[in-house]
Amino acid sequence: MKSYGIFPRRKVAPLLGKYIDEAARNEDIEIYGFHLTTGAHTDSVPFHQRNYDSIDLGTRAASKYSHTKRDTPDKVDPKVLKEACILTRRVIKNLDNDFQNLDIQK
Repeated sequence: MKSYGIFPRRKVAPLLGKYIDEAARNEDIEIYGFHLTTGAHTDSVPFHQRNYDSIDLGTRAASKYSHTKRDTPDKVDPKVLKEACILTRRVIKNLDNDFQNLDIQK
């Protein structure tokens, strides 16, 4: 895992990124990588603190509401939520299939 930026640092997980890109291709889902503003990626911090790779999934449209009092269920786009679930499911299945062959050094 590499870290870029400052307070809190932007964390990236290359292996998870590879699996997400692969899942998106297999499921014909368009994804665009981007970095949310400082503090908006705090959902992954507890995982990184325990040395687990983690990636936040979000959209540019949703990023303006993330972690604010306007971050309410009515902002959820059902299509985006469904695609996130499909991607997550595919990544988990592929990680499980490859588990014995992964070179994980913790």
